[in-house]
Amino acid sequence: MRYQFKSKKQYEDIRKMKDLNHFSGEDKMNEKYIKEFKQWQKRHPNFMTPEIISILNEKDFIIEVSQGEGMYHEPLFGVTVFKQDKDKGNIIFAKDNDFSNKNTCLFRKDEAINYAKEIQKEIRRKK
Repeated sequence: MRYQFKSKKQYEDIRKMKDLNHFSGEDKMNEKYIKEFKQWQKRHPNFMTPEIISILNEKDFIIEVSQGEGMYHEPLFGVTVFKQDKDKGNIIFAKDNDFSNKNTCLFRKDEAINYAKEIQKEIRRKK
């Protein structure tokens, strides 16, 4: 699939983010989590930051970085931590988990990306 970029800056931003879209641990397990999360997210969109720009996976957690616009059309970037769980056989992604307090909204993409990476490191360190 080819992407059309609106500007060289947009291309550079996406190129810098490329390392954010990696999987840790067993690739197939993590790809499965991410695929399931994307399916789940289509049915549960975030109205403030609906466009997913990156997803990190660590253990059974998904860290979503998404973007949208504020009330005055300012760019917003959301960082949300979900935990994969099963509810009556269905896979759900619960926002209420050990890292829920890390969920935030930022105004700069680079801050959101760096913040998501820090959360991922924190989850990795936790037993």
